[in-house]
Amino acid sequence: MRRPSLLLLIVCLSYSCFNEVIGQESPIPQGAIPITHRSHIYIEGTVDGKKGNYVFDTGATNLYLDTTYYAANNFSFERLFKGVLPGAGVTPQMVKVIAENVDFYFGDHHYQTSNVPILQLKPIIGDFADGILGLKYFDNTVLEFNYDDKYLKVHENLNSIDLAGWTKVSLTRDGNRLYIPCEVIVDESIRIKGQYLLDFGSGGTVTITSQVAGEYDLANQVENKVPFFTKYGGIGGRSSSQLFKAGFSTGDFNFRQIDLKFCKD
Repeated sequence: MRRPSLLLLIVCLSYSCFNEVIGQESPIPQGAIPITHRSHIYIEGTVDGKKGNYVFDTGATNLYLDTTYYAANNFSFERLFKGVLPGAGVTPQMVKVIAENVDFYFGDHHYQTSNVPILQLKPIIGDFADGILGLKYFDNTVLEFNYDDKYLKVHENLNSIDLAGWTKVSLTRDGNRLYIPCEVIVDESIRIKGQYLLDFGSGGTVTITSQVAGEYDLANQVENKVPFFTKYGGIGGRSSSQLFKAGFSTGDFNFRQIDLKFCKD
């Protein structure tokens, strides 16, 4: 069986408990950071004192600012250069990059970084997005996301977390990318098993790259599918894909059918 060389995945699995009283929100734990979940996870932060909503993105590394957010807040950075930013889609974005140190705060955390790209993010994700917060800021930590009570908590190690009721899924880190073992079951003869990129910056479920779709001849093997085109498929702009349903599993989680897609470009 041919194995995929690269697959793209966004999984939102909630490990939190439902509130015992319906309609009553539980206060978030001490030291936790409020989040907003709107297909993506948003963390409120500030850049040089300017507030914004930042997408937590495991497919990214550094800090990124949206062009509209940057223009509206009259930032005074003087040292900028032009660069090319690749991403989902067929054409990389030409962007401006801040070469100076940028101070970023969220919760009780403070980071200083440089080489911060300014990209057109709102057309891709929506007006709520003011920037992206990548995985680099959480090196050597354990992240706890609670979708029900809407908070993020950063732990130094697992010893401070009650893991009762949690289900473990194997995780591999390769450079700045995270992978988990998964399988897409198109039918009994087509099972796409391998290491899937865990990408919280993708707002869907499972996206199979065009290379893997070609290896498994999904364009001809999947009968019930719907063509889909978007001008803003990702950082790389326009993208074409096919939407379809298939089974999916990772760890002890098994789903008979979910909505997913395979890319054509």
